[in-house]
Amino acid sequence: MNKANKFSTTSIFWAELKNTIATVIMVLTMMSILLTVVVYDVIENNITSILERTLVVAWSQYNEFFRKSTDSFYLLGQPEVDSDIDVIKKLFADYHDYDFWFIAEGGRAVEVSGTPGAYVPDSLLQVARQCREKKTIVTSSELFALADFVKFHPAMDRRNGSKIITEPDMPIMAQVAAFPVLGNSGPSYVIVAGKILNDDDTIVNSIDNLIPGTNSTISVRNGLRVAGNLRQISHEQFIGKFQDPGHIDQVYNGKRYYGHIIIDELDDRVISEPIYNSRGQIIGALTTGFPYVTFSDLKIKLTLYILAIAAASFLLAVSVSMFLSHQGATPIVNLSAMSKEISTAEEITERHIAKLSGVRPAELTEIRDLQQSFLKMAVSLLGKNLETQKYMTELSEEHDKLLRLTNELQRLNLLLENKVEERTKELYNAVSELKELSGMKSKFLANVSHEIRTPLNSIIGFSDVLGEELFGQLNDKQKEYIGNILNSANHLLQIINDILDMSIIDYGNLSIHKRPEYLNALINAAVSIMQGQAERKNIRITCALEENVPATMFDPVRIKQVLYNIISNAIKFTPAGGSICVASSYGSAALTISVSDTGIGIAKEVQDKVFDEFYQAENIYERPIEGVGLGLPLSKKIMEIHGGAIKLSSEQGKGTTVKIIIPA
Repeated sequence: MNKANKFSTTSIFWAELKNTIATVIMVLTMMSILLTVVVYDVIENNITSILERTLVVAWSQYNEFFRKSTDSFYLLGQPEVDSDIDVIKKLFADYHDYDFWFIAEGGRAVEVSGTPGAYVPDSLLQVARQCREKKTIVTSSELFALADFVKFHPAMDRRNGSKIITEPDMPIMAQVAAFPVLGNSGPSYVIVAGKILNDDDTIVNSIDNLIPGTNSTISVRNGLRVAGNLRQISHEQFIGKFQDPGHIDQVYNGKRYYGHIIIDELDDRVISEPIYNSRGQIIGALTTGFPYVTFSDLKIKLTLYILAIAAASFLLAVSVSMFLSHQGATPIVNLSAMSKEISTAEEITERHIAKLSGVRPAELTEIRDLQQSFLKMAVSLLGKNLETQKYMTELSEEHDKLLRLTNELQRLNLLLENKVEERTKELYNAVSELKELSGMKSKFLANVSHEIRTPLNSIIGFSDVLGEELFGQLNDKQKEYIGNILNSANHLLQIINDILDMSIIDYGNLSIHKRPEYLNALINAAVSIMQGQAERKNIRITCALEENVPATMFDPVRIKQVLYNIISNAIKFTPAGGSICVASSYGSAALTISVSDTGIGIAKEVQDKVFDEFYQAENIYERPIEGVGLGLPLSKKIMEIHGGAIKLSSEQGKGTTVKIIIPA
């Protein structure tokens, strides 16, 4: 078979290919979107994790001064040093990591950076007192006004190359360490040394050296930056600039801050935590972060990678689909070409049979069966051609018969398609009607709730007011009529509420709210409410409750509704002078409430129907019992939602027992 014949029929090939490409595009699109969302979420989580780790490094560098001071102070505690103040003064003079130091004895400073009797801020003296009281090294961060600090450290305003704003109320932040030099009866004196953080980039540069690309700042109580390495074309370090108010509000209320800081063209993703002094007060904040463009570029790159992978996957899928579609369509194309060749030949020969036998079997079972059937038909036709002339007539008749069967099959197929289409339309119309009826039902129930319950509540309210004789006395007849109106309205409202509850349950919208409750307390409350109704019919209600029934999870409102329905039914169908007993029992699997009456009972043949909606055992026009037959069906469905059940046993003329089973 030549190459042209292999591709002479391509409709099946292209149909399969188009379906496959559409599926691949949909799947790759959904996977790309999902992968992008997942990757973005992972990036955001990693950003938070990176910021938290960066903050740990930042605090480590911030606390480096305290660690070094602790190590240095231990050297001062050696026997040859701790009693010689002159040696200590010389050590501090040679040690350049401290901007100031002083020695306190008896609550006052005796040496201040080599100047006896100089002024010392009270906050530093408090650090010295804490160190003396605790008898151990004390480290903290402290805040001073520039004017006070210059009196303590006169060289402060002559600091070489400083960018500090030299105003009297300028805040100065310093790291402070205090060390007690112990004598025989306690600390003989305290050494206090510190480092000024204003305009000092040692800490922020250390953070940047450990985690390149970080921007870090140290700010004071009102958000003013006193140190940092923020860099931008229009500004350098931004020292003396205030932080964002939202940042200030959160950090200086003792909380960690995550967010963006945007200054001019600078957009950083930062994390910040408060700095506390020795008295536990927030005096500043340590803030560190990365330029947001770092994470933004990462997102863009990952998005491009995902798109590239999706495009490559699409091309691969299309290539595979073309190959598979070609493999699937080739047997049908070849078979079509062979059928065309055989149908145009004057007679079938051995060459045709050899060609059919040489066709590669199809992968699909249906097409392979078609190939085999076609081969068998060709062999059969070849046998017919080899028979004598008398069989030619029979062959022609068989051919005509086959043609008629084919036409009939086509006609039946067309008829079947028409039938399927008609049934589909009918089903669609039926579904549309059901949806419309469902909507009408919902609308009807909403109208019933608003248009009937609202005026009924008004009727009940006004009837109560008239019955209380608030607007004048009523005669006995009027009181009787008012009582009838009130009873009828309450009865009608109960029927409407039951219908609405049944509708809500049918729609699956009824929710229950379980909580631990004591069953006996609920039973006593329900019996107390129904006691008046029973007494009006001269019916006695008693309780036989098992003691020590533990609290159990159920919805008390719905269980009480079920109990009301059952007791109300018992009162309705129990003649005057009868009795009702409400009992409870507890087992390992369930709690059981039993309501037994001495009423008229229910015939055995209709006991299975009493839980059907709107069913009543007698003709409604022949019996005086009120109700529309929703109490038991509604109660049954409420218990099924609880995972429990209602069971009924009755004997006509002797009474009825209803058991409410609640899972323990």
